[in-house]
Amino acid sequence: MSKNIMTMLLNTRLRLTDCRLRLMMDAWEESKHPRRKDGRFGEGGGAVEENSIIEPEFTVMRTLSAMAKKFYVKVPKPTREEDCYIKEGSTVTGVKVIASGNKIRDVNRLIEENPLPNGHRTKAQDWYKCRGTAEIVNGAKTYKNCEIHWYQCENIGKIEFKIKVWGDEV
Repeated sequence: MSKNIMTMLLNTRLRLTDCRLRLMMDAWEESKHPRRKDGRFGEGGGAVEENSIIEPEFTVMRTLSAMAKKFYVKVPKPTREEDCYIKEGSTVTGVKVIASGNKIRDVNRLIEENPLPNGHRTKAQDWYKCRGTAEIVNGAKTYKNCEIHWYQCENIGKIEFKIKVWGDEV
């Protein structure tokens, strides 16, 4: 092919591409595509929003029967005397999200071990790793201001509480 024919074909192709881009830009309206707080398009994912499922604090209710739920806490084995749990009637305060979604190291294990009641699996973006301070009962002793960590999913709830920093003995 001669140089003139190649130039003509290239110019025609560029004009067609330019026309397609103009049509696409005319059809684009910013109002139809809202941005999240992190500046990306879409509604879900990204940074944790203020209206997320994480409460700034929550109260562990007193048990009224043998069927009531206790929030048991994992502790290192050398210090274990009896079962540790969050004191009934106390409030977990200072709740903050440490990590969410794929930034959680164990998110794949959490998805596999905790299916939804209908048998489906959760999504990584539904999981949060949280921390807060609580009153812990260990046998006959009670500890105040213990830092605890746990995982939380919207459809499953709070699971796997762990003590990271022991507080003052009461």
